[in-house]
Amino acid sequence: MAVVLLGSAPLAGACADNGGGVPAAYWAQVLRDPSPRLRALAARALGETRDEAAVPALLEALRDPDDEVRLGAVQALGRIGRAAAPAVPVLREALRDPRPEIRAAATRSLEAITAPR
Repeated sequence: MAVVLLGSAPLAGACADNGGGVPAAYWAQVLRDPSPRLRALAARALGETRDEAAVPALLEALRDPDDEVRLGAVQALGRIGRAAAPAVPVLREALRDPRPEIRAAATRSLEAITAPR
């Protein structure tokens, strides 16, 4: 199903830009796809939905073996903002990720989630 919806790079990019109007539950399922590329796309799209229901799936994606999936999940949690507060302990762990871009994204996401209003 994911391949049909996201079969082309332009369509996939458009969907990720705004969640494509696709429910967060769909993107959460795509996070289980065998393709790391589709999982990374799904993580970014979940951030665009800004739906707090996406937080559990994104927390799981933070343990993905693929760096781009983890990066997308870290960034998505920051886009969700304060509703992603349950992710704070795991994002603090991401501050020790071997990839500097993941550490930097974790810093930004933690700021977005914990900043006073």
